[in-house]
Amino acid sequence: MGERARIWALYGDGLRPMQRGLERSFERARKERATADRPGIAAIHDWRKRLK
Repeated sequence: MGERARIWALYGDGLRPMQRGLERSFERARKERATADRPGIAAIHDWRKRLK
């Protein structure tokens, strides 16, 4: 476990403690999807790799 993860404190149940981070991740993925709109399978493949 990384140093930052050792000091994390999660409060609440379910996904609520992670909601802000998930929202940022999804927004970044939506913005980066625009770069995958250029023609070519390679662009889409690169976008999918970043999502993982």
